[in-house]
Amino acid sequence: TKHAFDPQRTAVKPALAAVLDQFATGFKPHAATTELQIGAPADDKVSGRIVQDRAASVRDYLVGRGVPISRIVGLGRAEGAGLELLVSDRPAGK
Repeated sequence: TKHAFDPQRTAVKPALAAVLDQFATGFKPHAATTELQIGAPADDKVSGRIVQDRAASVRDYLVGRGVPISRIVGLGRAEGAGLELLVSDRPAGK
């Protein structure tokens, strides 16, 4: 989490931005056949609202890099301490 978000903050940090840039570049060619779910990490003392806002920040960052918002199907809390980007096969319109 420390490289992705500052404590109690939702803005994407530069280290995470570099990873998301690479992810967006690799995802875009497959966007018509894949979906993406974003799971954001929590801090020790963090509300569910911050987790949702972190996931929304990642979504907005990826959309700004050309990932179609229609292919992002879920935002939520990560199971572990890191950011989770879950990709699954599902053609658009199915």
